[in-house]
Amino acid sequence: MRFQHATIVANIQGVLTAILDRHWLKDIPQGGYLAAIALRAAGMHAPDGARPRAMSCQYLSLPKPGGVSALIEAVSSGPERRVNVGLWQDGQCFFRARIWIAMEDPEVSRSRDTGPETFGQSHAVTARFQRMADKWPELYWYFDTRAPMSLAHGEGGPRIGAQGLSVRDFHCGQDRFLDAARSAMAIALLCWHDRAEDGVGPSADSASALGLTVWFHANAPEQDWLVVSAGHDGVGHGLGHAQANVQSEDGQLLASGGARLSWEPPWNWGRGARA
Repeated sequence: MRFQHATIVANIQGVLTAILDRHWLKDIPQGGYLAAIALRAAGMHAPDGARPRAMSCQYLSLPKPGGVSALIEAVSSGPERRVNVGLWQDGQCFFRARIWIAMEDPEVSRSRDTGPETFGQSHAVTARFQRMADKWPELYWYFDTRAPMSLAHGEGGPRIGAQGLSVRDFHCGQDRFLDAARSAMAIALLCWHDRAEDGVGPSADSASALGLTVWFHANAPEQDWLVVSAGHDGVGHGLGHAQANVQSEDGQLLASGGARLSWEPPWNWGRGARA
């Protein structure tokens, strides 16, 4: 099921409802998938012209495929609103997020190019991504990737290499929350695979998301391809942190963020350490 269809939220008799698709839960690191659903739920309560500014998420337990409900709690109102979003299944809240929503002209919020120093490890992103796509093709079936992309950087010369990433058959029209959901999904995926490629296989119990934070700097719904880069801060005592940026092809920063991950080194696999 395509991304925009797998993340649909509908108002059914006054209850915001989504259906967790088993393929996305099985094949894709679900942190970004759940964040995307929460963003779209928040968008249904947002006034016309609003856009998400930031979100901070916590993953409380593992859901199963099937129906979930989204509960929205308004925390503040005004030019910048804050809402809490909880995703519930079988009477249990398994995901919660706080989302900041801004009312402003998109031109005001356009971010200037961040320069070639964005991530020192961006040269290595492409090779890592390609190795994982080759090793687990079913995991990346929903995405297209292409060779390193070098972005112009004015008089400073070409930007460092980065990976081109596209969500297959993605269409969002002028839905800013769906466009932001794509960026959140990309950041969660990048943070996960940046850790997973260091020896962790694609399973929820070996490299799972504890939390995700994303800042949305601009919208680019007309962009088919995103330019992505990632890096991590290291791992200690089973915990790690990874960062990622999402840009347009003309160098505009669209989103940035990071994920807190639990991580188990491969030498512990098979020793009964994993729950």
